[in-house]
Amino acid sequence: MKIENLVRITAGTLLNNPAVNSIEDIKTNPQKITRGNLFIDINASLEDIKLAISNGAYAIISKVRSLFLDDEIAWIYVEDIELAIIKLSRYYTTKKDLHFIQLSQLHYSLLKCLRLSIKAQTLPQEPKEALKQILHVKESTTFFTIDSSYVDKIDPTSYKAQEKIEPTNLISKGAFISSFVYKNLFVNELRLTSFFVPHLLGLLDYLDSLEIEYSLDNFSNFGHFYPQFVDKSLNKKEFGMSERALIFEYDSKLFEEELIFLEKSGYLESTILFIPNNIKIESKFKKIIYNTPTDLAGLKNFDFRYALVFGNKEDFEYNFNTHIDKQMKLF
Repeated sequence: MKIENLVRITAGTLLNNPAVNSIEDIKTNPQKITRGNLFIDINASLEDIKLAISNGAYAIISKVRSLFLDDEIAWIYVEDIELAIIKLSRYYTTKKDLHFIQLSQLHYSLLKCLRLSIKAQTLPQEPKEALKQILHVKESTTFFTIDSSYVDKIDPTSYKAQEKIEPTNLISKGAFISSFVYKNLFVNELRLTSFFVPHLLGLLDYLDSLEIEYSLDNFSNFGHFYPQFVDKSLNKKEFGMSERALIFEYDSKLFEEELIFLEKSGYLESTILFIPNNIKIESKFKKIIYNTPTDLAGLKNFDFRYALVFGNKEDFEYNFNTHIDKQMKLF
């Protein structure tokens, strides 16, 4: 790209008369700069700029106005780095004929468990990371992203998908495995609770309407209603290798909907809730209040089949089978 075009696209100000007139690529990490690159100084860091120059940068975009360490390269001043990144993203979106589909957080999580064709990708939420991906994808790629104002600024015509479709012939094997029919295709024992199947089918139907190829993959990394099987001492067990499981959910709306699902599925008497002391939930389920994630170890003192835990699984990861002496509060 010509330097003059770069200045125009970013609405920046060229502060000098450089010897170079074009750049080959755009980077935001000074360590990855190679000869001929533009470096976007996202941190307003003198050290980053020095490193980028030593690695061969031909141009610098920064909100710092006067750092002429090398007058041979182009120095472009912008008032707002993030806005400059958005403008560059918008330029390459138009040039490459890219398309954006905004999804709910739930649909986006489900999508990441699918294998998509090379013409469809997920887009990071961080503007600088999104720009990296936009720069290096092929033309006519479709990006799926979480509903965000950032995408609206890049492409205000982006489309938002529908929510869900009720399945036919839905069969649940326990709380965590589902079989169903989708458009005359029988999906057998997918590792996904039946609660989320309507949301998955809504997503699949939308992908079909866009003629985007996909295949169902392993949903073991799906972050919602995540089951961690354990023994009575809370030692971790492989999926399905125990009658007891901790189920992690960090979304408050989904947590309450999952309570209704568990009750309707007949798990009221065998399920307990493990919720933080700052959360108020009206429920028929037995509730156990925790103060910190280390309180998880106290669950081995209770009899249950499932414990629905409000919180991120990662916060409890190192606390399985941790001994505590205090008596937990039971409601």
